[in-house]
Amino acid sequence: MLIAIIDRHPPFLPPTPAELSLLTLPMGSGSVLDQAVNRVLQEVSGDIFILPTFAIHPEYTTLLQRSTAFGVKVTTPDGLVEKLKNVDLAEMVAIVDPACWPTAAVGIKRLANSENGYLGATHAVAVGADANCTRERVLRDSQGHVRKIERLYNRVSWPEAANSGILFSLVPARSVGEVRFDSLADLRTALVARGVLTRDEPVSTDLLDLMSEEGYLAANEQILTQQGESDPFLGFTEIQPGIFVGQQVQLHPTARLIPPVMIYPETTVEQGVTIVGPTVIGTGNVLRSGSTVAQCVLAAGTEVGQGVSLRRKVSAGTVLTSDTRGLVSSGRFDLPYTCIGGYHSGDDDKLVQGTHEKSNNPIQQAIKRTLDVVVAFTVLLVLSPLLVVVAVMLKLNSRGPIFFAHRRERKGGLDFPCLKFRTMVFNADQLQRTLAKHNEVDGPQFKMDDDPRVTRMGRFLRATNLDELPQLWN
Repeated sequence: MLIAIIDRHPPFLPPTPAELSLLTLPMGSGSVLDQAVNRVLQEVSGDIFILPTFAIHPEYTTLLQRSTAFGVKVTTPDGLVEKLKNVDLAEMVAIVDPACWPTAAVGIKRLANSENGYLGATHAVAVGADANCTRERVLRDSQGHVRKIERLYNRVSWPEAANSGILFSLVPARSVGEVRFDSLADLRTALVARGVLTRDEPVSTDLLDLMSEEGYLAANEQILTQQGESDPFLGFTEIQPGIFVGQQVQLHPTARLIPPVMIYPETTVEQGVTIVGPTVIGTGNVLRSGSTVAQCVLAAGTEVGQGVSLRRKVSAGTVLTSDTRGLVSSGRFDLPYTCIGGYHSGDDDKLVQGTHEKSNNPIQQAIKRTLDVVVAFTVLLVLSPLLVVVAVMLKLNSRGPIFFAHRRERKGGLDFPCLKFRTMVFNADQLQRTLAKHNEVDGPQFKMDDDPRVTRMGRFLRATNLDELPQLWN
């Protein structure tokens, strides 16, 4: 299998050194490239090609090869096309974009093994770690005013994520050689336009956007805290709990280190330096006396000047000016799920992830369920004559069903039909679209003081709240 990994130049990196890129940045005990191969391309072997989306600096290839333990080859889209011209028709290409970073390890081998003779393109799409979690879509106008909020239950949320959360693609080699792309979303669109058979495979994971400084820092924190607690970092010595140091590191005795901290080889930490984790210090760094580095990642060859303070920042080159714009009192990052959960599909809408709390006390749950059933059954039995009268009156007053089932969210983020006595005309849902401009409330609800869809009997039921009684069945 051929492997192609897209490389980018994040906007948070300084203009110099120009050879830096996303894949060359440190992450945990390796580079972003190392982590991408270990996290996504588990147990998959093949030639690895790097596809930069920027002009290649003369020193770029050297830095890339020096920052990874894997043998890689840098190529251009045209160069990749030439390499694919003579491959076997059944050969597949795995294309990975580390900019969309999964918070859980997602191997491409499972996807490759599930093909069963399928020779089309497959795109692994992240749909969120919690499959039962409900999401809300906020629709805004050109002035930024909220016009509508739509609640998306788990069964209908995947299409909202599919345009942004593509982890990797498994594509026939001959098909890749005929298209140009800068992202996996572009690749999928181009393949569909050419008539190539494609399918999406949902993957249960959240995403971090490594093209944002916050997302990249959060990914580093996750790797430092999770891997540091389970497996030792190869090539590093844990000199204190949570403090990992590479070879040939000069660490002054007066330096103060607060874990988790990762210091790469050939780094010098001078007198009175303070390092607050989660922080990763790249290879060949120099931290001058009295400097402070808190919740940062320093690229290879970075020098932090005397007395300079950096907080919540990715730095490279020579840093002579303090930057404390991102200080966080909690000392930890909130994972900014910018592809799923904070996913932006454009200026006019935003998809945000909801949450739900769960009670783990079985006795408490059993008591509540017993009360629900006993009380609801008793009240339904007592009120059954009234319910029959209301049902007959509804049938005589207007045509249509007696009950109206409104989809509501229940435990676990799933939806259920919430029953009510029908108070509107039978085609009220279709009429609502024509009345949208008269909506008097903001948010997912629709409300009009004098709603023309409400029937005469419906007004009485609403005024007395009798329309809610069927919810006892729920």
